[in-house]
Amino acid sequence: IDALISGLCGIVIGLCLTWMSRVGSNVFFKTLAASAVSALLALTAEILLPILSSDLIIIGAYMALVPGVAFTNALRDIMAGDMVSGIAKLAEGIFIAVAIALGTGFAMSLARFFGGG
Repeated sequence: IDALISGLCGIVIGLCLTWMSRVGSNVFFKTLAASAVSALLALTAEILLPILSSDLIIIGAYMALVPGVAFTNALRDIMAGDMVSGIAKLAEGIFIAVAIALGTGFAMSLARFFGGG
């Protein structure tokens, strides 16, 4: 059941990213909003069905947001001698990771404030 809810959260992430792109937002805010909405959905699902594990749902849904390719390309560029390009891609990956953490933290603190989680 956790995997199905995680898939639903992944679809919500995709819809949120698409909508934020149409608005004209940058990658940081798109990722922050998508992670917050997805975490809120996962926490709500856990409140409605206590047998669910919101931790597993959130981790599964965020696999599409994790900047693994950016980190890989950054290290490849650095090893090839393109320091500026590599450091720029590394910074982009770090900013995306920070956006994921901030969005999730916001959702969890909001849920805790309202008595859930």
